[in-house]
Amino acid sequence: MDVLILRAFVVIDRELRREFPTDFHKRCAYSAAALAEIIRDQGAVAAVRVGDVLGFVVSANGQRAGLQGYQGGAGDFSDLSHVWVEAADRTLDLIFHYFSVGGCFRAAALNELIWPMGIV
Repeated sequence: MDVLILRAFVVIDRELRREFPTDFHKRCAYSAAALAEIIRDQGAVAAVRVGDVLGFVVSANGQRAGLQGYQGGAGDFSDLSHVWVEAADRTLDLIFHYFSVGGCFRAAALNELIWPMGIV
């Protein structure tokens, strides 16, 4: 399943960067929806989750560090903050990949998130 997820992340990210070059919120939402659907097509259970996100990042030049994230309101799709997928006992997320260009300073590139449930 992890190989499928990694391949899906690459394809989804490439297409969403092309479609929404500067809209990180749309990339976040559509990447989660697409990834969940790909996983479901393989016969596995995938749940799309909505909430806030915060991550520790370092600037690309190594001179700054800080917390970057997104915070919403109602906790549902009406006030979209952040969207991710939970499947195969893992949290699956592209958001940290987008922090490198979407925050208050240019952050070092980060990988997509594939962590066992309970870590995040």
